[in-house]
Amino acid sequence: MRDAVALAVNTADLEGLLDLGAPGTEYTNQIDALTGLVLRGGLPMDAVAGVWEDSFGPESAAIGKPAEFAGLVEQLEKTSSRWVAHDRS
Repeated sequence: MRDAVALAVNTADLEGLLDLGAPGTEYTNQIDALTGLVLRGGLPMDAVAGVWEDSFGPESAAIGKPAEFAGLVEQLEKTSSRWVAHDRS
């Protein structure tokens, strides 16, 4: 589960930090928080945005990338759906 969230977050790289050469662990806090949301099945856009804003503030680079941010939320929702389906089987 956490690996799937990490892949989605790192692929999106909404802040552009990995592209700037930051280590692959740069988004660890966000990945942990988002994994918790996925496990609880709560992924409304505002909850994901809250995780991001808590980490990077209201001037986050993600604010200027609504399509990319929505894409991350979509990937997290898919991960959550797979987790819920797997957990129920």
